[in-house]
Amino acid sequence: MRTVTQPTTTQLYNLVKPYLGLQPHAPAFAIGYATGTNDFAPSVYVAGSVHDQYGNNLNLSHNTLFELGSLSKTFTATLCAFLGHKYNRGWEHQTIREYNIDVGSQFYPIPLLALANYTSGLPTDNGTVPIVTFPTYQPRPYYPAAMLGYLKGVGTATWKPTDIGKAYTYSNLAFSILAQLIPQFHGSTASEDLTELMLEWVFGTLMMQNSFYSGDVFLNQLPVGFTYPGGTPASPGHDVFPAYYGGGGVVSTPSDMLTWLQFNMGMLSTNPLNSVLKKTQTPSTKVTSPNGGKMGLGWFLADWTQPQITVLNKDGELPGYNSFMLFVDWVDTTAPSQAGVFVLTNSDGLMNGPESAVQSIAQSVLKIMLGA
Repeated sequence: MRTVTQPTTTQLYNLVKPYLGLQPHAPAFAIGYATGTNDFAPSVYVAGSVHDQYGNNLNLSHNTLFELGSLSKTFTATLCAFLGHKYNRGWEHQTIREYNIDVGSQFYPIPLLALANYTSGLPTDNGTVPIVTFPTYQPRPYYPAAMLGYLKGVGTATWKPTDIGKAYTYSNLAFSILAQLIPQFHGSTASEDLTELMLEWVFGTLMMQNSFYSGDVFLNQLPVGFTYPGGTPASPGHDVFPAYYGGGGVVSTPSDMLTWLQFNMGMLSTNPLNSVLKKTQTPSTKVTSPNGGKMGLGWFLADWTQPQITVLNKDGELPGYNSFMLFVDWVDTTAPSQAGVFVLTNSDGLMNGPESAVQSIAQSVLKIMLGA
């Protein structure tokens, strides 16, 4: 096994330096990293500054709140896999038809597995194709009942799933529907919703005490985010919440995300959630992403050539926030992941060429750790 090198403060600062100073109050970055080789202790590095909507300094630290965006999908997938393993062993082979959920019949054939691995057949809702998955007269906030009512009322002439399980489709709606099905895995969970189940089985189990869903965050504790180019202050959350919590609603801290990173790297040896790591991190379909990568549950797998490794990754973006998590594949080995990293920022739209700033920084940190 290779020796993993701890990034220096200077190296980390040089990676974020090009993005600092873009606002009177610099955008903030939090970089967390860990290794399963025990070469050094897991750590978090922060740079920049954060302020609330009233201009008060929030004192950037390991406990500063950041919106995660679509990185939330990895939480939804983990909860699904865990409660499925505990209560409903055949969930991957079940379809929406088998659940008490009042939606249009065109959605019945979608397997729950396809909702969790980007093959649902639902229209892409984060690309250049016009979004058709929201009602014309959308209520705000957009609650799960409104979402399900829309799916009940929309006709097949408007849109329906295509190539279910046979093609890649990045759908936030898919994970949001899945979040409404998970409580039905067992009678004991039927009266609870996604937020309650996540608090009990994931946040609670991992002792991530500063992780919440968007609607439970005190506004004076949430940093203002900025959208680029231009650096315009962004409104927090999203107008599709709470219906889309399953796809992007988690708010967390660098300290808690370091726990989430270590958990997914197999470094928390006695945690009861460990039973599902192989399920979430192993390719779950023969369908590949547009860049040829494989897909687990929530996670994407990609093969690197320099160094020659497989990595798991997931990004997230909401107005004013970006996130990215990346770690070396490990579940088919006898040891935890060699190296992993996450990057959080209270900004979106910052780019380094074709890549987001958070993705570029995370990849650079992982290469430093691996000596590449």
